[in-house]
Amino acid sequence: MSVEWGTEETQALMQEIYGRYQITKFLPTKYYAEETTYYHPPQDRSGCEILPVEEACLMLRQTVVISEDLFVTYDNYRQPDCGRKRNGSYRLDKAEIENPDYRVKNARAETIYGIRDGILSDELTQESYVEIDVYPGYDVNGCKNLPQMYLTEDSRIIMYSMGEYFLLEKIDEQNDGNEAEDLSSWIGRYAFSEKDSGSELPFMFWDYSIDIYKNEMGDYYADIIVFGRQTCIKIRAEIYGNNEEVSFKFYDCLPGNGTWKEKEPDEENTLLSFHRDLDTGDIYTYWGAIKALQYENQESGKIYFCRQ
Repeated sequence: MSVEWGTEETQALMQEIYGRYQITKFLPTKYYAEETTYYHPPQDRSGCEILPVEEACLMLRQTVVISEDLFVTYDNYRQPDCGRKRNGSYRLDKAEIENPDYRVKNARAETIYGIRDGILSDELTQESYVEIDVYPGYDVNGCKNLPQMYLTEDSRIIMYSMGEYFLLEKIDEQNDGNEAEDLSSWIGRYAFSEKDSGSELPFMFWDYSIDIYKNEMGDYYADIIVFGRQTCIKIRAEIYGNNEEVSFKFYDCLPGNGTWKEKEPDEENTLLSFHRDLDTGDIYTYWGAIKALQYENQESGKIYFCRQ
């Protein structure tokens, strides 16, 4: 049986942990992708996906705040068995706990859901972890959700969220801009076009272009344009990521923007993300607040955009 740490021990540990963390990796349990290399999210008893892969991808690059007076994370608020099928709409919302009560204890790996089943890479596998529970939790459709975190021996944090795990890495407060990683290999134009296959009309089309560039200050941005039938989106996005993957977050509207304000998400939400196969150069798209308009193109994890 695990015994909670004393007040002084807990306070000393939390003083070292307090700060801002970025979600850098999705660590699905073996149940998430059982017997296949493709993600098949578990469903609750009402047939709803608890954590769709699109929302797992939206978690990447989000900022988690751990402080004495505030804990900030994100949740899709799909409480199991609530029957909230979102009909293809994916989003995350902030979850905040004011004046959190951090309770710390030692936990052996074989007692922790998912971790005991060998889901983590060797570099993150340990015999025991320091577990931090964040009380009193936050409300999800009338139920309390308790955030749980597990410390690794190299001071990283594994966070349990929405039935799965995510890796957190502390943000260097001296260098936390969107140039923390060299994104120069992404500079260029990416394009994708789709047409209403059920229509003979020549104007039933949509063209998508994403121009990634580096400004004079050394920050990376992308100008995103979606133009076509009843659509004229022109926005600028900030870019976060690394050589293998990038996420686009809303920054501002561009001159000539017509329809985006009707769809504008919370600033914290990801517009879409790219994952690049370093061997082939293929770009895999994960839709967020921006997604393809044709149903057959709305599945994430496929190749849509090509570099021009």
